[in-house]
Amino acid sequence: MAMIFLDGVGSNAEQLALEAGKATDIPVGYDSEQQVATFDSDSLDEVELQKTVYDALAAIDPDWGSHLTLSE
Repeated sequence: MAMIFLDGVGSNAEQLALEAGKATDIPVGYDSEQQVATFDSDSLDEVELQKTVYDALAAIDPDWGSHLTLSE
């Protein structure tokens, strides 16, 4: 099981996260209070999950990095 967390840093963070979840069929939750998107996969490892989510985000909005960044 793998999880990644993306911090919402732009105005479209929640929308982009939810769209990426739909596009990849990867469950995603968005905490509006904390401004964090959580992607969770039972079938991918962390590296594969991150790549899959990043590819989906790039297809949705090439400037997605202005709205979401990987949590540290």
